[in-house]
Amino acid sequence: MNNDKFKLKDILELDRSSFESSYTCDDNVVPRVTQIISACMHEDYIVQWANSLGFKHKSYKETLNIYADYGTVVHEALEKHIKGEELPPDVPMNPINAFEKWWAQISSNNEVKVLGQEFKLSCPYYGGTYDMLLSINGKPWLIDFKISTHISFRYCLQLAAYREMLRYNNIADVSGVLVLRLFKDKPLFEEFILDMNNPDHKIFLDNCSKMFHSMVYQYWWRHALEKEYQRIYKEGRNHLNG
Repeated sequence: MNNDKFKLKDILELDRSSFESSYTCDDNVVPRVTQIISACMHEDYIVQWANSLGFKHKSYKETLNIYADYGTVVHEALEKHIKGEELPPDVPMNPINAFEKWWAQISSNNEVKVLGQEFKLSCPYYGGTYDMLLSINGKPWLIDFKISTHISFRYCLQLAAYREMLRYNNIADVSGVLVLRLFKDKPLFEEFILDMNNPDHKIFLDNCSKMFHSMVYQYWWRHALEKEYQRIYKEGRNHLNG
């Protein structure tokens, strides 16, 4: 793999002290992939959903935390389930049963092996944790679990970023990526597949990488310039007040 292609010029010289993240690369803090996407990209349905919560006198932040907690519980349960560990009694079973159906389907006609689960990745520009890396008929595939109402375009940006980190760390050059949406209210699943053997899919995911890297620039520069603005503004206010 040629890591020389994976260089975002000049942003490493910017101040990163304002980043809040548990990810590091070479002892330097880097922002999360999902932080970058959320800061740089807003979808209309989120605004509409937030407005609908207001009409119902519900807190957007509290509701968002509830959904996030639910997703965390399901992800942790899936990790245990795949490892063959016993699940807590209060785990939501619809997503687990949906995963079982998907696993039975994918393994019925393929040789499937788990290569990694909930693995933290980082590079000099960002970090993140992939859900699962599978070997399907000897080829690595990146799998992302989602507990959501629909499969969003932003998931493609997230998987493109994880693919780049897998390449950067010389772990794998995946043959495809798959978003597995697990329903909350019934044991059903939905797949979104990008197969790198399909030229259209490969071009699309490559372009997702380019778009995400443009967002990385925006995110780093925004934080750097906002901090510089605060310094200049404070100096100006002090001068004004004598």
